[in-house]
Amino acid sequence: MLKLLTLALAVTIASGRAHGEPTWLLADGCAGSVCLRMEVDKLLRAFPSEQTRLVDLQLEGHFAPAIEVFLDSSRTPSITAEIFTVSQGWNIRRMRVHDPRFRTSSGVGVGSSFGELSGTHEIGWSGLGEGDAVATVPSLGMSFILDQNASRAAARGAPLPAGAKVVGILVVR
Repeated sequence: MLKLLTLALAVTIASGRAHGEPTWLLADGCAGSVCLRMEVDKLLRAFPSEQTRLVDLQLEGHFAPAIEVFLDSSRTPSITAEIFTVSQGWNIRRMRVHDPRFRTSSGVGVGSSFGELSGTHEIGWSGLGEGDAVATVPSLGMSFILDQNASRAAARGAPLPAGAKVVGILVVR
C-alpha cells in the first residue's frame, strides 16, 4: 500500500500539479487551469484572493468586467479573463495571456517570434486589428498580438517581420 501511495505522489509531482503548481499549457480554450466558459466563482475559488483582482477594462468606452490573475509577484497579470453573463451566471468569455510561461503544445507563447509561430502553426489572417499587429491561428482558437515593429510594418502594408515578438495571446475558443 505504501508503494502505491508513493507512486501516486511521484506521478502527481511529475505532472506539475502538486502543491497547487500551475500548468502552463495553452490549449482547448484554456490557459493552464483557466478556461473559457468557466464560471467566475469557480475561477475565484481556484486562486487565493490576493492573486485575483476584479477590474473594468472599459472596452470601447463601456463597462467590461474582467478578472486579473497574478501567478507570481509581478505587477503584470498572468491572465486577464473577460467576464460576460449568461442565463447560468457569470462566465469567462475570452482571455488575454501576458505570461511567457504559458505555451502551446509546440512551444509558442509570449516572447516567441512571428517566424516561430508561422513555422509551427497555420496562420489564418495577419494584419492590423484595433491598432495592434495580430496573427490568428484558427486551429488553436487564438490570436497572437505582436510587437510595435510588426504594427509599423502592417501599417505600411509590408509583410510582418519574422523577428517580431509575440507580446500577448488572446484566447477566444
